[in-house]
Formats: sequence, C-alpha cells, structure tokens
Amino acid sequence: MPDYFKLYLFFCFLFLLKAPYSFSQEKGLPLIKNYEPDNYDGSTEVWASIRDHDGILYLASFENILQFDGKSWKKIPVKKNTYIRSMSIDKSGIIYVGASGEFGYLVEDSLGGKKYCSISNQLEKEKLNFSEVWNICTTNKGVYFSTSRKLFFLNLPLKSGNIQIKTWEHKSSVHSIFKVGNDIFLSQRDVGLLSLKGNNINIVSKTEELKRHVIRFMLPYTNDKVLISTAKNGFFIYDKNAKSTDSILVQFNNSKTKLIKKTNQELRSNLPTHGIILDDSTFAIATGFNGIYIISNNGTIIQNLNKKDGLISNNIRHLYLDIDGVLWASGEYGLSKIEVSSPYSYWDQRLGLKGIPKDIIRSNDTIFCSSNKGIYYHKNNRFFLLGDSILIGDTYFLKLLNINKSGKNNPSIITNSRYSIFEAENNSINFISGHITRDLFPSSNSNKFYFFENNRLFSVTWENNTWATSIPMYTFDSDTLSLKETINGKIWVIENNNPILLEPVKGENNNYKARRFEEELQEKKLTFSNVFQHKQNDYFITNKGIYSYSFDKGAFLPDTSMFLGKLNSIKGKIKQIQFNTSNSYFVSILSNDSLKLLAIKYESGKITTESIIFRQLPKFYSFKADSDKNLWLLTKQGLIQHDLTKSYKLNYQLKTIICGIEAGEDLLISIGKKTFNEDIVLDYEQNNITFRYILPFFINEDEILYSYKLEGDRKLNSWSRWSKERKRNFTNLNEGNYTFLVKAKNIFGIESEAAKFSFTITAPWYKTIYLKILYLILIVLTIWTVVKLNAQRLQREKALLEKIVEDRTGELKQQKQEIEEVYEELRVQNEKITSQRDMLSFQNTHISDSIVYAQRIQTAVLTKEDYIDEILPENFILFKPRDIVSGDFYWIRQIGQKIIIAIVDCTGHGVPGAIMSMLGISYLNEIVRRSEITQANYVLNEMRKRVKRALHQTGKRGEAVDGMDMVLCAIDLKTKIMQYSGAFNPLLIIRNNELIEIKADRMPVGIYHNEKPSFTNHEIPIMDNDIFYLFSDGYADQLGGEKRLKFMHSNFKKKLLAIHNKPMNAQKEILEETIENWKLGIEQTDDILVMGIRF
Repeated sequence: MPDYFKLYLFFCFLFLLKAPYSFSQEKGLPLIKNYEPDNYDGSTEVWASIRDHDGILYLASFENILQFDGKSWKKIPVKKNTYIRSMSIDKSGIIYVGASGEFGYLVEDSLGGKKYCSISNQLEKEKLNFSEVWNICTTNKGVYFSTSRKLFFLNLPLKSGNIQIKTWEHKSSVHSIFKVGNDIFLSQRDVGLLSLKGNNINIVSKTEELKRHVIRFMLPYTNDKVLISTAKNGFFIYDKNAKSTDSILVQFNNSKTKLIKKTNQELRSNLPTHGIILDDSTFAIATGFNGIYIISNNGTIIQNLNKKDGLISNNIRHLYLDIDGVLWASGEYGLSKIEVSSPYSYWDQRLGLKGIPKDIIRSNDTIFCSSNKGIYYHKNNRFFLLGDSILIGDTYFLKLLNINKSGKNNPSIITNSRYSIFEAENNSINFISGHITRDLFPSSNSNKFYFFENNRLFSVTWENNTWATSIPMYTFDSDTLSLKETINGKIWVIENNNPILLEPVKGENNNYKARRFEEELQEKKLTFSNVFQHKQNDYFITNKGIYSYSFDKGAFLPDTSMFLGKLNSIKGKIKQIQFNTSNSYFVSILSNDSLKLLAIKYESGKITTESIIFRQLPKFYSFKADSDKNLWLLTKQGLIQHDLTKSYKLNYQLKTIICGIEAGEDLLISIGKKTFNEDIVLDYEQNNITFRYILPFFINEDEILYSYKLEGDRKLNSWSRWSKERKRNFTNLNEGNYTFLVKAKNIFGIESEAAKFSFTITAPWYKTIYLKILYLILIVLTIWTVVKLNAQRLQREKALLEKIVEDRTGELKQQKQEIEEVYEELRVQNEKITSQRDMLSFQNTHISDSIVYAQRIQTAVLTKEDYIDEILPENFILFKPRDIVSGDFYWIRQIGQKIIIAIVDCTGHGVPGAIMSMLGISYLNEIVRRSEITQANYVLNEMRKRVKRALHQTGKRGEAVDGMDMVLCAIDLKTKIMQYSGAFNPLLIIRNNELIEIKADRMPVGIYHNEKPSFTNHEIPIMDNDIFYLFSDGYADQLGGEKRLKFMHSNFKKKLLAIHNKPMNAQKEILEETIENWKLGIEQTDDILVMGIRF
C-alpha cells in the first residue's frame, strides 16, 4: 500500500474520530484587546512582536522598535527610512532585529534601557548590498539573518570588537529560513527545499515540487512530520522518515476527505502569512485577507477570528504566543492581544446571540438560551433564533426547563414569556397556557412542573398527549415566591423570606394544607431567600448561612457538615448555589454590592475553596453549571463560557522591573533593570528620589497591585499596602544606606519576586566630623557664659521676689475665698443643666428611633426594584429623600396588559410628607388594584375625591389645603399607547434626539380654588427607543451653584437631552453626581424623585 494512501486513511480516521466532538463542543470568542497607532504613536503597520525574558514586549514598526511594559510605550530607533521586518531572541535574552538593508541587536544602555546596535555596518562593502531581512533564526551556536539573495550567520557568543559573520550568496531568490526542532530549512525559488547543516546547504530530496511555491512557514507536525504552508498552493506534509519516496512530500489536497479539502481551499483563498503552534497543540494561522484561523492537527477549522470579531485587521502579518498563553497578532493597522489560552470565551451578538440572556440549558447535547429578544439554540459555534419565537407576540423569554414527556426519548423545553407558557420542540414554539408568571419550577415527576400567577400556585402535567393545567393548588398572601418539591411530594415555598411547607391532603387531588413557621423564625431572627436539594435532602439559604429542616425535631437547624457548612464561614450574602457534581458546587456571594463566584470541592476528607480562577470575571447576575466541563455566566452583554478543563499558565516566577529612578534632577535609570550589582552613591542634594516600577504581565494588567518598602528608613521598613500606583517618591531622606524593594501581585493573587535597588546618601558638608567638634566647643563656651550671667541676675531678682511674695500672699487668701463661693454656685447650676441635657437627649433619641422605624415602613410599601426591573427592563429611579422619611414616593403595578406608574410629591417633606405618602399609596392600591381603574385621568379624579374627603376639604377658610402633585402614566403593552395625566408635574419625552414636554393640569390632587371638573387624559403612542422621564419638582428646585440659585427646569431638561443616549444606570449616576456638585455644601431643599424609562 503506498504511503500517501496510508496518509489519506490516517486523516480520514482522525476526521471520523474528532469531527463529532468538534461540532458538539462550544467555543466562543476569546477576549481581544487592540493597540492602534494612536496608542503607541507609531506606524500603522506592525511586522513582528516578541517578549524578552523580563516580560517586556517589543514591536517592529517602520524604523523603530516599540517597547511596551503594559502601561507605557518607548521608541528605540533603528535606522532612518528603513522597515523593520523581523525579530528573534536567543536563550541569553538578546533580541535580534532584521530590517531592509540592515540587521543588528538590542543592547543595554548606560541607564538600563535598550538601544540598537548594528551588525551589518561591520560588513565589508561588497556584502552590504542586500534587501529585506524577512526571517531571523537563532541557534545555540549562532544567529541566521535571511534575505532574498544572501544568508548571514553571526557566531555566538557576541564579543565586543570581534564579531564574526559568515555569508552565503544565492543564485536565485530565497524566500525564507525556518527552524523546525533542531533542523534548519531554506526555501529557494527554482530549487525547492534546502537543508542547512553547519556550513553546508543541501537540497532536500523529493521536494522539487516546492520550487514553484513560496513557503510562508513550516511547523512541527505529528510523528516527526513537518507542516509546510505555501502562499497560494495550500499545505504540504513533509515526512523525512517516509518509507516510500512518493510520500516524502504530500499535498493536503491529495486527501479525499471533504473536511481537509475545505480547510485547504479556504486558507489558500485567504493567503496564509504566518503560523504557530498553540499550547493545546492546535495551529494558529494568520492570513492576509481573513484574520486568524485556529486549526486542529487533523485539518478541522475550529475557529476563525477576523475584524468583525474584534481583531485589529483582517491582514495579519505575524503571530507570537507568549509565556502567559497570550497570542499577539501583528497586523496592517496595529496589534491585537488575544487570550487564546484563557478558560473564558464570550458569546454575544457577534455570534448571533441578541438581547440580555435570562436562562441557559443543555437539552439533547444542544445549548438553548432565553433572552429578551427570543429563544436561541447553539449550532456550529453560533446561536440561531429558535423557530418562530419572534412571531408569537412577546419575545421576552425567561425560564427554561427540561421536561421528559411520557413515552418520549427526547426531552422538551418548557419556557415562559411575560404573558404565557410555551413548549419548545422540533425547532418550533407551541403555546401551553396564557398565565402570567415570572418563573417555572421543576417537579420530581419528570412530566410535570409548577408556576405562580400572582399569589396562586398551579401545576402543569403532560397527560393523555396534552398539557393539563391544574386548578389553583394554594393561594398565598404575597406574590414574592420561590418553590422546591421534595422527594416525598411535599412542597417548600419561600414567601416574603419565610418558609411554608405544603403537604397534600389525603384523598383530595391538587389540594394542599400549609404549615407556617413565623413564630419560631422570629425568635431565631432567621430570614430565608431560597431552597435547594442535595442528595435528596432539602436545604435553605438564610441570613445566617445554610439551614435544614428536621422533621423528627420539628425545627430548622444550621447545617454542620464540612461540605455545605463551609458556607456559614464565608462573608457576604449567598445568592445562588448549583452543584456541579455530588462533591463540588459553585456559589455566588454578594459582597460590597458585587457578585463573587466560588468553587467548593470535597475530596479525600478535605474542603477546598477556589476563587482565583474567577478573579478575572466581569459583572454577572447569574450562572449555570453545565456538567463538569462548562460554567455559563449571564451578563447584560451576553454569555461568558468558563471551560473548567482549562486553566491559565500560572506556574512561572513573575518579575517586577524598576523602570525609572530619578534622584533630584538626575535620571539614574530609564527602563529595564530588575536588580543592580553595585550600590549607587548619591550626594545629599539628591535626597529626593522617585522610583517607577512595572510588572510586565498582560492579563488584566490594569488590576496589578504593587507593594514596596525602603530598608534603612525606620518608618518605611515594612511592606506597604497593595496599591495600583506605579510610582513612589521619597523626599528629604537622611544620609545613610538604603535598599528600595518592590513586588507586584497580579489579578490571580500571585506575587512576583521583589526588584531591589541599593543606594547610599552621603552626609552634607555641615555634618562632617571637624565641624561637629567646632560646634561642640562653641556650644560649651556659650553655655558657661549664659550660666554665669544668669546666676548674677537670679541673685538680684531673689530679693525683689521675696518682697512681692509677701504682698501677694494676703491678696491670694482673699481671692481664694471668693473663688470657692463662685465655684459652689456654678456647681449647683451645672447639675441643673446636666439634668435638662439628659432629658433632651432621651427625647431626641426616642423621636429619631420612631422616624427611622417609619422609614422602614415607608421603604417596605414602595414598589420593589426587582419587580420594576422585571416589567420595565430599562429604567432607573433616582430617589433622594431630604430627611429620613420622604414626602415623595413612587408606585408601579402591572394589571393585566397595563403597567400603571405614579410619581407623587406630597405636601411637605419629612414626617408630614411621609404621612401623606402613606395615604397616597393606600389610595392608589384601592383605586387601581381593587377598583381596577386604569385610565390615567380617572385615577387622578378618584384620588382627588379621596384626599379631599380624608382631609375634610370643602374650600372654607382655615381648613387644611394639603394635597399632592403627581404624574400618572398607564402603559398599554398590547397597543403600545401611554396614557398620561398630571397634577402640576409634566411628562418629558425624548424621541429622535428631540425633547417633548406634555404639560400638566395646573391644579393639585386636593382642594384648589380654580379646580377643573376632571384632569386631562393624554394618549401618547410609544415608539422604539422612546425615553420617558417622570419627576417631582425637587431636582429643579434644589438651591446651589456659586450664586445659590435654583437648578431650574430648563437646566434639568438640557441635562436629560445631553445624557439620554447613555445606559439608564449611567443616566442615574450622572444626574446624582450633577445635583451633588450643584449643591456645593447647601443642604437638600426638598425630596428628589426622578424616573426614566426606555422602550
């Protein structure tokens, strides 16, 4: 059997073996950061990149080498009007540079920085005529510099004044030089592939076909084979150990597998330019037209990264994989940093996933994701919209459940939108029920699930080939609910942070009785947030850690197991727990207003807690473990996939570099030195010293922390606190010996070795030994003279003093008696004042405690933020009471297809205003929720009647004239029409960058002398990207500025128009920062309430 046929069978076998896995696995986009010419102030084209042994990055850019330490750039000139094409580094850390008509290397200058040293200028004149140095190849014995007509070899080690260079001249053009393992190859036009050994260049037999091709790169392949890439004719496999001469060189196209042909054709059409092997033994291939291809060793295209994925350019010239597993891509318009070895990849609209993810699930080895734009499924490394999910009227999907129907092998996916429940099956979405629910809950029965509609519990079961929805199983007091069914058919429900156990009534289908535990939990001060199961046991997340319920003891008990009990010692609020395996789980902790993720594992009797791998995470709001290989994180920008089988390369010693030292006005060190062999002696005038330092680490480099100490200084002789500051200045140092040490810590908590710099500061001239002896003599003489003169003066004064003392003694006795009388009178008055102070303090504390408790009540009746975010995803509420309690309040409720929003400013603020606000909230609940009045002006009319009736307002003189200014909107989700009615407060709309103001009626909700029979009802069509602003007058009426004037409605509207394109949370922060800056120390004038809504 010919060897080339064996090669064909080998590729076919690899394809059949690996293709299924390659199509079933998910691989999102790596994190990409681009460096454009504006960042480094250089040429647009970057031809090569490399890092030295200290981690500093170097770029080849036109006539300069660019040096980058992670924060700052520095230019190293090479030669005017020359193009730098290549760089390489030898084992000693010397960087070699190749350019057009020039080559050399970088050496350390007197300040520790780098400068270019030319080698080619030492050539004889007849050898100076050469073109571009496209490639540099370093070996243990020397360095090869390859040009089209000449090959130069530099003997190592380098010796000053004795550089030895050997030159070969070619009859025809040589494309490049390549090092594969210990072998060195040349590619020569009209000749083919050449082998270079010592001083001999020989033609590689049976590779004549390559003489017609331009070889771009050669890489090690399997079983000592070599992968050869040509510019226009695809790939070849070179096997020097082939048994048959026909299979020494085989072109990929000779293989009959469609996979390899497709890969070869795609790469040929996009012009390969360079290639390297990645850490996972895959190939990264740069192209001139379509970015970078990641290819497995069997020819499968795993991923293609190009400009639409965030790459700097589609024309990539050079690839470099550094020690951190970061891929540097040098391109036509700059440099890209690609974290190809990171366990994290990103899924967003670039890969077809639109909207904000709400849930993710794997079903039949396919990933499904719900978002506010529809349901998406994963296929061929992209997300696609599922069936007709966009046509059902509401694309805002929430929960996803796997449900196994009876008699079916493939599970169905159950999902819910804001208004209905659906089944996703066979690339279509089928209606199940029209109930409004925010969540779905699985049952221990595989063909059943539960949901809540408002405060009622329902179940849905697949029976008789249809979905059957039960009658309400139980009605609760609140609609804030979560659920977990036990293995014995009982149901735990969390209502308002309290657990309820539903137990089935014997003989009655779908009828349950409830057990409540409020009294027991109030004594223990326990509040519950969720319930979960592990190994058929029920556990509860509480404010005091993990608890379980003992049916034997009839009580909730803290979990004391090593495994789950570990959570009771972790600081922060537990938000979510999911088990990865029976002995490991993930948990999200809310700490300092941000979620943190931990992995906890129980193995060999020991508990381990891992957080380092999650330190690079951006903000996320939920997560989902997918077997033991994937962890999905849900963010507002899309999905983040964490491959649990991968990890960062964190097994080498980090090096911190002192990159600048300034003593007085002198620059001692510029960049590059890590340690210094000799102490530096500084004059006393140079005792103000500034150190600059950096850790060249390119993964989340903005989060690197530094710590330093100065040995020799008693106050600074211990390590400082960790800080992001990369500079430390020491002023007015005394004479003496010092050693400055600095270390760094990356985002993973790994510390570098310390860089140090020792120096000595000499004493000033006025502190020399001779001057000290002279000073001592003068001091002794001065002291003797002063003592002698002072003794004479004291004798004279003694006599005078004795006479004065005698006269004063009588006066002092009389004054003492007067003082004692005054003291007794003051003591009596002080006791009275102290008693009155204690009484006032007690009264003040009692009143303050009452007002604080009133604040808790007022906060409790306000609409919850989670509820508002669910029905109005893009919103913000800026609520700043002037006092502890507020006269302003907001009230939001969804009634069927309508959302009612009220922004209310009650008369007064503080306690009086708060009392009015409680009255207003009560009336809105009665009018809207109970009477189901949803037309905006009708609600205001009814509010006015009730306020006048409650305050006994008839229009007579002397009676209360209190009332409310308010904005009330009713949004019809079906017709997309907003009704607005206002009492004094207008409605602002920004549409197509234009601000529209809808005027309010000039009368309050209450008695008014010029009252109209009814408030005006405005109907406003809602268009996409409309932004509505509802507010009280507190923001515009705030006093401030240099002239202590009101902020004014006109300035408020200008500010809204300026920021309306920003995200809603950002708008809130800008408005809050603006009003705080405006106040300039003035107390808040009134309660402030502003709400923004984007559609």
